[in-house]
Amino acid sequence: DNEFLNRVDIKLLEPSPGDNGWDIFSLTYKVESPLSTLFSAKLMNGYLKIFNFLWRIKRIEHSLNLLWKQHMKGASLMDRMKGFKVHIHKCNLLRNEMNHFLGNLFNYLMVEVIEGAWTTFMEEVQQAKDLDEMIGYHEKFVTSILEKGLLTPKNEKLYKQMIKLFDLIFRFKCT
Repeated sequence: DNEFLNRVDIKLLEPSPGDNGWDIFSLTYKVESPLSTLFSAKLMNGYLKIFNFLWRIKRIEHSLNLLWKQHMKGASLMDRMKGFKVHIHKCNLLRNEMNHFLGNLFNYLMVEVIEGAWTTFMEEVQQAKDLDEMIGYHEKFVTSILEKGLLTPKNEKLYKQMIKLFDLIFRFKCT
């Protein structure tokens, strides 16, 4: 429906040195009254954090898949190079482990965190007696995803370590 598509917008975040389009790209959804009562600026910021984290995981997964394609295109050439096949095999094993980690993390976020929070949210919304309760349940829903998704200040140390790990994985692709 065009009404909903027209509300989707691209947001470019503040770039840092070395950033590219993947790093600063984000999607937003313009919410107008009366829905802005349920989707406050604070909650929309929470959704943005969730989107950006999932987007980062998918970006790295995509880069590893491109690396695999490159390896497959050059596989016959590498087979002919003495001693090189062992190194490529090790690289492929490492790439596979990284892809496995990212896939598990993404599935955890989608199934355990988001889907689990959604199920709880839908059950609670059915019991809401007024708008204030519905707003409270919505805030609880987003907060639950942020907490279990390791996107809160309480989990900042672990989040920063994961970002460093993501950067290492991405650098693996580029080297």
